[in-house]
Amino acid sequence: MVSRFLTVAALSCVFSQSGFAAENSPLIAEPVPAAERLLGEALPKNLDERLAFAYRLARAPSGQANWLLGSSVDSTGLRVTIRLSEWVTRDNAAPLEAVGCRLSRLPSGTLASVGHVITANCTWKALWAISEFPKVLHVGPTFDARIPRPVAPPADDSNLEMESDPLIEAMYPKPGGAGVTVADSDSGFDPFHPFMFRADGGYYAWIDADHNGIFEPWNDFVDFNRNGIADPTERLGLLKGAVTKLDWYSGASTFFNLGNQFVPGYDWLFQDANSDMARNYGAHSPYGDAVPTFGEALFLADDVNGNGKLDLNERLVRLNTPKVRAVSVPANGGLRTYRRGVDLAQVPAAGDDRAHGTMVLGTIGGGSLGLTKYHGMAPDAELLLTVDRTSSLIDNLSWAQSEGANIVLWEMATWYGEALDGSSDLELACDDASNGGILQIGAAGNLGGSQKHRVLSLPPGTQQIPLTVPGARTTYAYGNFNWHDPGHGAALAFSITVDGQTIAATGNSGMVNAGPNATVAWYRAMSPRGTGVFGFNIAGALQGQKLSAQDVVFHVTNSGSTVDLHGFVTDDYSGWSKGVFWPASTGATDFGTYGTPGDGDATLSVATYFSTLGPATAVRGALAFYSGRGPRLDGLETVDFAAREDHITAMWTSDTETGRMWIGGGTSNATPVVVGIIALLKQAHPQASPAELATMLLSQTFTEASMGTLPNDSWGHGKVRAYKASFNGTSAPVDQPPVAAGQATIDPAGALMLSPGGSTDPEGGALTFRWDVNYDGLWDTGPNADGGVLTTVPDSGTNWVKLQVADDKGRTNEVLIEMTAVDFPDAGLPDAGSPLGNTLFLPQAALKLGDAPGGCGCRQGPSGLWLLAAAIVLLRRRIS
Repeated sequence: MVSRFLTVAALSCVFSQSGFAAENSPLIAEPVPAAERLLGEALPKNLDERLAFAYRLARAPSGQANWLLGSSVDSTGLRVTIRLSEWVTRDNAAPLEAVGCRLSRLPSGTLASVGHVITANCTWKALWAISEFPKVLHVGPTFDARIPRPVAPPADDSNLEMESDPLIEAMYPKPGGAGVTVADSDSGFDPFHPFMFRADGGYYAWIDADHNGIFEPWNDFVDFNRNGIADPTERLGLLKGAVTKLDWYSGASTFFNLGNQFVPGYDWLFQDANSDMARNYGAHSPYGDAVPTFGEALFLADDVNGNGKLDLNERLVRLNTPKVRAVSVPANGGLRTYRRGVDLAQVPAAGDDRAHGTMVLGTIGGGSLGLTKYHGMAPDAELLLTVDRTSSLIDNLSWAQSEGANIVLWEMATWYGEALDGSSDLELACDDASNGGILQIGAAGNLGGSQKHRVLSLPPGTQQIPLTVPGARTTYAYGNFNWHDPGHGAALAFSITVDGQTIAATGNSGMVNAGPNATVAWYRAMSPRGTGVFGFNIAGALQGQKLSAQDVVFHVTNSGSTVDLHGFVTDDYSGWSKGVFWPASTGATDFGTYGTPGDGDATLSVATYFSTLGPATAVRGALAFYSGRGPRLDGLETVDFAAREDHITAMWTSDTETGRMWIGGGTSNATPVVVGIIALLKQAHPQASPAELATMLLSQTFTEASMGTLPNDSWGHGKVRAYKASFNGTSAPVDQPPVAAGQATIDPAGALMLSPGGSTDPEGGALTFRWDVNYDGLWDTGPNADGGVLTTVPDSGTNWVKLQVADDKGRTNEVLIEMTAVDFPDAGLPDAGSPLGNTLFLPQAALKLGDAPGGCGCRQGPSGLWLLAAAIVLLRRRIS
């Protein structure tokens, strides 16, 4: 497998937590007269009592509470949120600024408001001034308790750097990768990881059981049966999406996002139906394939306003459909297929190895756009997995073809027993599949930096080539010598010295004992393209016996013409890293280290470069020192391009709970990044052939002077960029997302008018709009250009509608809008004199006439707005 993973259980844990700031003086040293009024008077109803609390803490002599307030409070004033009785506009905000409140603005200069609310820095004196404004409904502090917590989840900008997100946005409103099927030839995978399910199970309200306005896992509930009651089986438990960063060389780990706090976008929730404080799931009854997510229901938070909290009006989205459609595994000399909806939950682990396949599939298509902070490159693609253990890889390719795969990913880069000249059956089968319409892509491997490849010019005569074997850990070492000699001018003979005994490796194959401690086996062959191969295996004489520390010496005699001799080696202990190795004096090199099937004629091959999440010593953007490089042994092919590794993706190990994430690495992680990008290209250009898709990528890469002349053996054609590839060299736009704002008003006749007034594009482009009138996750209108919609008021258990605004580049923003009833005065009827004009703004309680016990924002029976509208109609008729 193309992996640089170490066993997680063997790694030491490094927890990084921030403590309380140690301050010896108060934030405010002297009393502030305007603020002192907060302590000595009954506050107006629109001033939050926490304003006084903030001032008290800022005046505390010990200063021990400064960690809570941070920079949000000082002697001049404090940062607040201001909620108005109408939508924030430039006109109604101007009086706030006139009395000493500096309103927050976006980089474009527009007000940073959402609906009725805006944040501001107000002087203490200004608090009393704005408390007298009729339109100011509430003023409260913005500080939050900075409780000690682990390091925040790391940002993952790989989707942005690789331009997959801009490409998905350009295809708005189509989902990313929809209609494209990707097959991964890999290890097993974890079918239960929440990252590997689609968020298509419906929207659900949550119940604030203790009425404190704050979502708290284990205390609050999901209204799963939609009866408005917090039933005992509906308590919500927390499943942390903690992120692990492994240092492949020191053995240390850093963990992010631990603890008991629910963080929307990073964590999952589950319905703890049996109240045992653990998520129950499994392959068999009462769970299994008959139950969505194979166990107790899983949910994501729809954090529409992006404030990192699950607000009272925001909903939960249930996970449902597995992203993996089918898996083939070796069984009884053939393949067995496990299918979604039938027996996918019963997929066996391949030797308990689920880590690699889980990582790769998550990188291709895990997560949910708009709901999870981390997601794969093409999160709406259909996924297939073919487990490559003990089965014929060509069978796996055939299976993928029969399942309708558009792209096949080979998560391997082998060299043992391979001629490495594109002539193997697998490489040629990949050529055929590519010519038949299924693009093939392989990892370049991670053989660089480990001294496991060497090349030496071999003239006539005999040379001795040592191979260093570290002692007490290696059970066997294996590899091969390759030489490209289509004219058959070279004539090579090999003998091997192991444990002081020299063995002549004659004939096409053989195996002999080298004293009491080791055995030596070998073979030789010639490929159809004229590449000679001498393969060897050196092992302990008894099962599990370790090889002694020594230099195994190969004696190579050439009785013909000069030829370049390549040596490849690995062992059972080190994998890609440095275990058994060729000394530098033997011509050890990182070039020529990429393997099959990536070196096939029609198969694309991916090198990798470092990102900000790589090793501490890594240089961002530099080629990873372990990345496989070209050229192919015959010099006719090389790696095709490079992609960024370190994508945050799904994690599985035998000793971690499901839901964990980790920072991937190596070409194992970079290659599925490219595969996801190709899935997006295939979606955007459905008629494109594999050759045309390859040309898009190869001709529109990102290049830098430090790469040298391209194409070359390290970088291929450069760094992959999705948007450039799809749009013929056009760079991805850097537009800011639009501002989403609007109104949802209901007239006395029960008709609902939806208007996106207030929505703007910072770049001044055209906008389109669509509405989820029921806030059930299904768009009821649009996208359309004007956004105005007249509809019937739904009785959906909520008084909120969701507006999505998209700019001309496909960038989107969303906002929840509360329905408000509008009173249209009759002709000649005296106006009631509302200070807010003709709109009757109702308190939240009036809009939730059907609230059930438990604090759910759901309604039963007729909508409160309908009832109000009917009452207004009757009142008008009576007056007239």
